Amino acid sequence: MTEQRKEYLRLYRLEHRNSMYDYRKKWLKRTGKRYYSLKSETGEALKGKSGIGRKYEKIALELLKGSIDMNGVNFTKSPHDIEWNGLKIDVKARNITKTEHGNCWVINKKKDSQTDYFLLFCLIDNKIIKILLLPADIFKVSLSIWKNSKYDKYKLFLKS
Repeated sequence: MTEQRKEYLRLYRLEHRNSMYDYRKKWLKRTGKRYYSLKSETGEALKGKSGIGRKYEKIALELLKGSIDMNGVNFTKSPHDIEWNGLKIDVKARNITKTEHGNCWVINKKKDSQTDYFLLFCLIDNKIIKILLLPADIFKVSLSIWKNSKYDKYKLFLKS
C-alpha cells in the first residue's frame, strides 16, 4: 500500500469516525453480538473480542499444567496460543450463536493453521457451559457445535 493511500485512509477514518461507529453499533444490535470492554493486566482497556480471548487463554494455562503461554511477554504473533506437551493449541471462546437451524457455537480455522488442537470454551452469556479439546484435523474451515453434539466425546471434565 502506498503512502498516499495510507494517508487517504487515515483522513477518511478521521472524517467518518462517528458514522462508522454508528454503523458498527447498529450492526451489533441487528446481529445480536456484543461489544466487550475489558482491562488488561496493566489496567489499560481492551476493546473488542481480543480481551475476551486473552481471559480464556489464561484460564486454559491454569487448566493445562505445564503449558507455555505463546502470547506472553517473550512471544509475539505466534500462530497458536499455548504449547502443552509438545502440542500446539489454539484457544477459542465462543458465545452461543443464533442460526436458522437453532443455537450453536461456531469455530473457524485459518487456512494455514499450524495448530494440533483447538481448546474451545462454549459460553452462554459469558458462562462456561462446556470445554472441548478438538483435534484440528476433524474439520477444514468451520465447525458448528450444538448443545448435544457428536463432538461431546472431546469434552473435558473438570475436577471440583
